[in-house]
Amino acid sequence: MSTKYEPSAMPQTLLYSPLMTFYTLLAAVVIGSSLLEFNELLFPPRVTSISFWALIPVYIVALDGWFGVVAWSRNIPYTDRPLLRTMVMVLVLIWIVILALMYFASRANISLLSYLWGMVVLFVLSHFMRVIRYRITKQREPSRIQITCNILAFAAAVAYSIWSIIYPPVPDVINWVFVIIAFAILVGFRLWLKIAHIWRPEEKQY
Repeated sequence: MSTKYEPSAMPQTLLYSPLMTFYTLLAAVVIGSSLLEFNELLFPPRVTSISFWALIPVYIVALDGWFGVVAWSRNIPYTDRPLLRTMVMVLVLIWIVILALMYFASRANISLLSYLWGMVVLFVLSHFMRVIRYRITKQREPSRIQITCNILAFAAAVAYSIWSIIYPPVPDVINWVFVIIAFAILVGFRLWLKIAHIWRPEEKQY
């Protein structure tokens, strides 16, 4: 008696692939563990703490970024290609940077140096993700979003680094100014992506 071999069904879209399952679990672990670690800042919110206002935009980027990746992967056919595996590895690196930013945000009352440079790394990886998405979908995306935000983040990091070297220690009022700048860059980045419909180009109104 011969046994008929039936290959297992492949997921139709990237969203239901093992790669995205791994990404979803990683995102859940990062967000869940960070909420436990920084609960004293968030529950109840310490609105007078500089660390709170450094932490909030990172959570906005993390949560909105997760929803963005899910929306995008829902419309991408799944194929077992090295490019998709590379994309997931970049996403893993992005979430490691997000976790590091959360930690640096909790120490914002001490120094913003690592926080601001971590933001630069985040935008560099986001730009790399844009390149990978183009290679997968062949749909061009406006590069000015990542480039503009990366330039602003780099300028803020350089300015803070110079200030901390020339005029140490950095006064609290200057730390607050740079936290506000970082907040505007991070949240503005996500809002700009939504306005441009980067994740869901089929929803864009022409």
